[in-house]
Amino acid sequence: TVLVTGGSSGIGYAISTYFAKAGFRILWVSKPEEELQQARQDLLKTVPNVDIHTFAQDLSLEGSPQATYDWAKGFGSVDVLINNAGFGTHGFVQKIPLQKEVDMVRLNVLAVYQLTRLFLDDMMARDEGTIINISSNSSFQPVARMTTYSSTKAFVTHFSRGLQEELT
Repeated sequence: TVLVTGGSSGIGYAISTYFAKAGFRILWVSKPEEELQQARQDLLKTVPNVDIHTFAQDLSLEGSPQATYDWAKGFGSVDVLINNAGFGTHGFVQKIPLQKEVDMVRLNVLAVYQLTRLFLDDMMARDEGTIINISSNSSFQPVARMTTYSSTKAFVTHFSRGLQEELT
């Protein structure tokens, strides 16, 4: 079983197609519900036998990583967690609506951290599992007019690298 946040579009959809063709059960957590259902139908056309389940959830909301974990546990063990959901803002920090950037930090940083922690405990208890955190080239340097976005992706890169060192 592979859980892909943001699996119904873009990179997440491409990754999901790969895992579906490899025979994995697919669990998608994304929003909105309409996009999830359309993407599900599209994936079923490509991989007719895929076992796919969807959960419409805004991962920037408090409590949503726990709700996602609880939902996924209903399908048994998650073998692969792919933290892919995210979005970016563009413009001067002081001109971007504060709440939009707070939501981005909550999704790009807190949700990645919380989902990783929740599923990591189970994976460690089983002594198997994979976590893939999708970052960005923007994570390697400050990017003017994408300051907050590149900072959130820097967290993802550093957190992932540090965690890899701890676990090897």
